[in-house]
Amino acid sequence: MKKFLLLLSMMVFMVACGGGSKGGEVTINLRTEPSSIDPQITTDVAGGTVDELVMEGLLRKDKNGKSVAGLAEKWETTPDGLKWTFHLRDGLK
Repeated sequence: MKKFLLLLSMMVFMVACGGGSKGGEVTINLRTEPSSIDPQITTDVAGGTVDELVMEGLLRKDKNGKSVAGLAEKWETTPDGLKWTFHLRDGLK
């Protein structure tokens, strides 16, 4: 009987660990309204947070802080670092 109850309780826990549903919406408390969500003119933290969540940049940082490809598949800089050339991935709109 104890083995049966143990097995039953393990099954209940395993079923409860199922994946969540896909889709839906995410609600985030920014504590204030963003002044803008235009990345060229955003000056506040709330706007910057929204920009980071909904827009992908040319580059992004990996978990080690290294720049990796975002919208750009590759890039070069001049030796003096004043000119950057980005090559965008195919299929971007």
